[in-house]
Amino acid sequence: MSLYPTKTRVRLLQDVADGLVQFSPHGHPAVANVATTPPANVLAAASEQRQAGWIHVDITEGKDVLGAYPYNPTGAGWGILAAHGNPDLDSLPPVWLLDVDGVVNAREPGWSAAAREGTAYYSGVDYILRWAPALIERIEALHLAGTVEVRWCSTWCAYVDQLERLWSLPELGRAFTEDINGYAAILAKIAAARRVIAEGRRLVWTDDDVVPMPNDGPLHGELTADGRALLIRPDHRVGLQPEHLDAIEAFAQQTEDARHG
Repeated sequence: MSLYPTKTRVRLLQDVADGLVQFSPHGHPAVANVATTPPANVLAAASEQRQAGWIHVDITEGKDVLGAYPYNPTGAGWGILAAHGNPDLDSLPPVWLLDVDGVVNAREPGWSAAAREGTAYYSGVDYILRWAPALIERIEALHLAGTVEVRWCSTWCAYVDQLERLWSLPELGRAFTEDINGYAAILAKIAAARRVIAEGRRLVWTDDDVVPMPNDGPLHGELTADGRALLIRPDHRVGLQPEHLDAIEAFAQQTEDARHG
């Protein structure tokens, strides 16, 4: 389902981003925009945007004892706002450029639980991947909550539908779409990181061998100037660990604080 971003739809999406649209399973209307007085029933409009992948609501049992659950923009929703709503860019969540091998797919992923294995198709070959289920859960939760906007940034980019199927993830953005490897992929990843900064967005970049370290030359300083980027280069043997996700969430919270403060 695709929606044309009319002014009315973008206005509702901005209200969602401002935390003003709630799902109330025990009250009426079922979906209320509390930006209006009395709250407007926007059930049909919210349902339309959910189907289009613009917004999401987590109705986990017991999450809110009062029975009211906030909607949040998805990565696609934030993209619509950036293109049509002209919001303050500092109010948008950081873009998380996510590599796969050595970052999510790792030999010994840990996370204090048994790793899982599965097969994904890449350029005519089946590959066995190994990952920590808790890592996948946190990546998905952060993206769907609008805390970060996850974009694949990996040599898997041309085949990420395989990863999304394997890990039951929603469709995520891609930093590039070409089927590339080696030096070409390195250049594409660096270009993607620079593009995020050039767009005025905050950057989270996780890659086990391309993310620059402080002593690797000028690229590290270029990306991290003014504190606008969090660069994480995990050990490829274990990939991202809980402390890395904690750091990402804390970095994103700086944007949340600015948005609501």
